[in-house]
Amino acid sequence: MSAPVRKAGDVATGEYDVSVVIPTFRRPHLLRRSLEAVQAQSLWLTRGGEILVVDNCPNRSAEPVVAALPVGDVPVRYLAEPRPGISHARNSGVSTTKGGLIVFIDDDNLTVETAIGDLVAALEETNASAAFGRYIALPEAACPPNSLHFIGPYSRDLGATRRDVTRERAKLGTCLSLFRRSALAKREQLFDPALGLTGGEDSALLRELAQEGHRFVYEPSAVGFEIVALSRLNRASLQRRRFRSGQIRVADAGGMAQRALWRGIGAVQFVLHAQMAAVAGLLGQRRRAEFHRGQAWGGLGKLFWRRPQPPFYGDDPLRKDVDAKAAS
Repeated sequence: MSAPVRKAGDVATGEYDVSVVIPTFRRPHLLRRSLEAVQAQSLWLTRGGEILVVDNCPNRSAEPVVAALPVGDVPVRYLAEPRPGISHARNSGVSTTKGGLIVFIDDDNLTVETAIGDLVAALEETNASAAFGRYIALPEAACPPNSLHFIGPYSRDLGATRRDVTRERAKLGTCLSLFRRSALAKREQLFDPALGLTGGEDSALLRELAQEGHRFVYEPSAVGFEIVALSRLNRASLQRRRFRSGQIRVADAGGMAQRALWRGIGAVQFVLHAQMAAVAGLLGQRRRAEFHRGQAWGGLGKLFWRRPQPPFYGDDPLRKDVDAKAAS
């Protein structure tokens, strides 16, 4: 006999264990699969929960997806957040939910059925403030083998062992993550709206939490799969992503002295990896060459850091390709 399931009525007494927040922007074809995977989590057999979809599309493209979901043991709610930027979506999601534990899942992430339960176990067993799972990038459809040279940066794989990753926060982000609400309670706005279209809003939050003494744990058994559009599996997309990552790394460094240090690191990174890319190319090692090219572009992002940063979400032409496919 399975354990009893706590139903929606627990919200009124504040006894929901887990609130899952899924921000989304014009990707109903991916959102549907992501939601179905979260609904199927084995965690719901023993823990009370809720799922909140926060739609950042002014046309409310996610609303029909939520309305068409079958009723399950865990309630699924819809929230429209028309202010542009993922920061607004996440902030609204957290303020609207009531769980003591908050999970962030991206709309292009498919979680295995034990993933959220594994994050909860890691958090409770280590007494950390946040837990982060492992996600593996997969192309959305069959693609030429050469395209797979560019898929690595879309994954988060920090090894096969649970460990403290507080000092590695620059590698984390918030996809497939779990936070104690108590760790976030001091802030009126968790994610900086000024970074909502450029990226780096999650890095800024993690930096602040780490500075306050909060600890982060990585749980490799909490697995998800990030579905990557084929339009993003190319050299131009990889270079843009790496350049942006370099920009965020410098912005996240703190004061001007630290930023100057990271810009110097970026210069060295560019020179070394550009040379290694050239050598790998001459040896016919294409995958390795593309890796080093990406690292070189990350160095350029650090070296040429500037503020404000250019938009990466919403106005991103690669994102528009995905939007067009979703609308078709």
